[in-house]
Amino acid sequence: MKQQLKKYIHRYVDFSDAELDAFIAKMELIKLEKKKFILEEGEICHHQYFLLEGLVHTFYLDQDGNERTSSFALENWWFTSLESYIKQSPSFYSIQTIEPCVFLKIAKTDLDALFDTIPNLEKFFRLMAQNMVIALQRRTDIYQKMISKERYEYFRRNFPEFFQRVPQYLIASYLEITPEYLSSLRNSK
Repeated sequence: MKQQLKKYIHRYVDFSDAELDAFIAKMELIKLEKKKFILEEGEICHHQYFLLEGLVHTFYLDQDGNERTSSFALENWWFTSLESYIKQSPSFYSIQTIEPCVFLKIAKTDLDALFDTIPNLEKFFRLMAQNMVIALQRRTDIYQKMISKERYEYFRRNFPEFFQRVPQYLIASYLEITPEYLSSLRNSK
């Protein structure tokens, strides 16, 4: 666990072993089965999460009660309901496991306190946040500039692991197409 997190963090900043140990000491290891909620819509998100094993999706319910997947996370990804986490307001999203998961969570209060004692930690989260904004902008561009078939091809080409692990109906929801249309796209290959 420590090595996995250390390897990820060192992609952004260098931490001493003492800094990493102080960070990990504030984290809690969680194991959940498939289809379990990490956060439900309306709850306040008090944690940041680092996925060690498994796969999760973030989604909301539209006005007709249909799940609309907004993001996925797999091993070595951070995830949270960011607006709820930052503002400490009810979450618009739910976060649920797709596979059995093992992850670390750290409370906002603990992380905020660590920012004061480990300056590199704040830099790490800032750099991660910048990369997340870039990814969101890229996704917005893709949705605005590409038709459904092109979005499917882009997603399949750039995220092949998701196609092996994520149920088809969730991929369809993420791509904003019907499962039937996704099936026809897959069968045309």
